[in-house]
Amino acid sequence: MVQSGSGVPRSWQQFQSAFGLAADSLRAHKLRSFLTLLGVIIGVASVIMVGAAIAGLGVYAEQSTAKAFGSESFMVAQIAATGRLSRREYFDKIKRNKPIRTLDWRFVESLNGDRVLYSPYRNHSSDVKRENLTCEATTILGASADLAGIRDIGVVDGRFFTPQEDRSRSFVAVIGETVRTTLFPGELSPLGRSCTSRAWDLR
Repeated sequence: MVQSGSGVPRSWQQFQSAFGLAADSLRAHKLRSFLTLLGVIIGVASVIMVGAAIAGLGVYAEQSTAKAFGSESFMVAQIAATGRLSRREYFDKIKRNKPIRTLDWRFVESLNGDRVLYSPYRNHSSDVKRENLTCEATTILGASADLAGIRDIGVVDGRFFTPQEDRSRSFVAVIGETVRTTLFPGELSPLGRSCTSRAWDLR
C-alpha cells in the first residue's frame, strides 16, 4: 500500500477528498440533493411494494385454490382440458376416453377404503323454482356427502347432507346465496322448505 509522507495511506486520502467534494456538492445544491434522494426512496419503495403485492397475490391464489379444491385433491374426468376444444378434439376425446361410471368409483373406493375420500359429481344448468319465483340458469351440482370433506364448503345456515341421505338418495340440496335471495327473499329461511328443478322436488 502506498503511503504519503505523513504516513497516511494514499487511498484513504483519496477517499477523504472524494467524500469532502461530495459533501460540499450536497451543501451547495440542497434542493437538487433532496429531490434526488426523494426519487431514490420512491423508486425503491415502489419496487418493494410491487414485489410484496405479487407475492401476496400468489399466496392468496394458493390458499383460495386449496380451500376450494383441497390442498391434496385430484380431479379425474372423461374430458379434462385447459381452454376451448374444437369439435374434432372433443369427439376424439369422447371416442378415446371411456365414461366414468358409479361402478368405477365404487371399485376405486374399495381399494383404498377410508384413507382417501371420493366424491363423484356431475353438473348441469337448469331453472330452479319455488311457487311463482324462478332462479334462471342455475348451476346444479350433484355430488356425494364426502365433498364436504374434500372442499372447504362454508355452510352459513343448516348443514351439508349426510352419508345416510346420500345412500338413500334423498332429494336434499345445499343452495347458494343467489338461489336463497331469489327464491327465499327477505328474512325467509330456506331450511325445511322445498324448491323444484325440472321434475325433482328438492328440500
